[in-house]
Amino acid sequence: MFAQVFPLFQDASVFTTIPVLYADGFMNAAVRPTLVNPVPQGVISILSLAINVLALAWIIKRSREQKKNPYKNEIFTDTKDFRLAMARAEEV
Repeated sequence: MFAQVFPLFQDASVFTTIPVLYADGFMNAAVRPTLVNPVPQGVISILSLAINVLALAWIIKRSREQKKNPYKNEIFTDTKDFRLAMARAEEV
């Protein structure tokens, strides 16, 4: 809410959080489309999508191997990290 009321606070002050892909370091709505390099954003988007597809495939593979429904049952109960987390939860 603060950034919406005082946009220059985040655009042109010592607290600026503008990413480096903006050539001049300032987000000017009038020139922004010509200065932004979309390649880094596209690479991260495609990489993120690929990683999410791989994670979903891994979950589906494990659920089929164990013959469990991932919506109703835990499918990572046999992993070391799961056992450690459950042990920490019981301590509390």
